[in-house]
Amino acid sequence: MSDFQRLQAALPISHDLEVDIQAHVSFYYEVVKGLAQAENEMESLKFDLSQTESAVQEGIRQEAETSGAKTTEARIQAQVQQDALYQAAFREHLAARSRVKDWTALRDAYEARGYCFNNLTQLASRGLGSHGISSYEELRKQSAAARPKVPTRPSR
Repeated sequence: MSDFQRLQAALPISHDLEVDIQAHVSFYYEVVKGLAQAENEMESLKFDLSQTESAVQEGIRQEAETSGAKTTEARIQAQVQQDALYQAAFREHLAARSRVKDWTALRDAYEARGYCFNNLTQLASRGLGSHGISSYEELRKQSAAARPKVPTRPSR
């Protein structure tokens, strides 16, 4: 199982909130670290793609110069895109970009998970985690009673 799959499997919140909260920080760190590595890999492959494109263009230009054939930038670009080396480098770059998007989505999910922990902790500290709906209704009534009454305007 890859790191990505392991972290993805650890995303759901279990019934042991305290253990999940303690593990969350290290999991989030691993996700951010994985995202940074994926971004570095993508940038490296982007540079390789650029180098491959330049080398293929140079080869096409030299071939055209040697044969005396006239060529245009559009034709050179079309030939570059059809070149097998360029296509392989482009596929690698697209795969790396897809991995970055996957890691970004996982990071966003872990950020949302952190907000969930915050809300669950607040509910538990108010006693709602253990008493359920009746406590919620009681808390709602207490909040409504504690709010200052805002005078209303008489209707005309």
